[in-house]
Amino acid sequence: MQFVLWSLGCIFRYYKHLVPSGQRPALTFPVAAGYHRGVKSCAVFILFTGLVWARQGLPPSGGLPVREGGRFAMNGGVAGSQSGPSQGRRSRASGDGRLRARDLPDAAQQVRAALAAGDIEKATRLVDRARGVFESTRPSIKSEDIADWRILDAKIQLQLKRYEAAGLAAMKVVILQPDSPRVAEGLCLTGEAYEGLGRPEKAASLFRECMNTKRVDPEVRRRAEAGLARLKGKVPSK
Repeated sequence: MQFVLWSLGCIFRYYKHLVPSGQRPALTFPVAAGYHRGVKSCAVFILFTGLVWARQGLPPSGGLPVREGGRFAMNGGVAGSQSGPSQGRRSRASGDGRLRARDLPDAAQQVRAALAAGDIEKATRLVDRARGVFESTRPSIKSEDIADWRILDAKIQLQLKRYEAAGLAAMKVVILQPDSPRVAEGLCLTGEAYEGLGRPEKAASLFRECMNTKRVDPEVRRRAEAGLARLKGKVPSK
């Protein structure tokens, strides 16, 4: 029941984004298409969230599941952790606590460098430390930084073959940041997550949607094309 209520909340949040301040747009084809795409994206987002919760045995209360320090928590709080100013200072000093908002851009560069060097353990550790910050609602965190970290998170989860977590991280960009220039990449990574879950038709659909997005980076387009090439023969051609 809690999951159903949370799902309805997601759809209501998307509706509020489409219809700000109670303004109802005229029902034209572009508007209808926008609603249709929004419903599909919400469905994918809710599906991945449900898969993560079901796999990890998490109750859907309080927000989205996040992983920090090897434990799951809700909305950036570490499950079973102690709080207090002295502990926060010790954690930051020892380098094993959460990053601060101002540290996010530099830490993202460290994650990219770690991925380039093949050090997935270091990249994972950095993302786990930062997740409680970039998934918070602090107004001081730039939207582009949040999208950047969610994409990095999805890429790491794909390398670790945690496909449900990868799809959830990528779909957060598509659903919660629909105006971000990283939406196409989010769709592509979600397609790869579905591919890993053995859902080739859904994966191909997302790869095509990625390529049809207005703002598509050439590298992301090539990645989506490569995804479609891998699925050739597994899904009907369109």
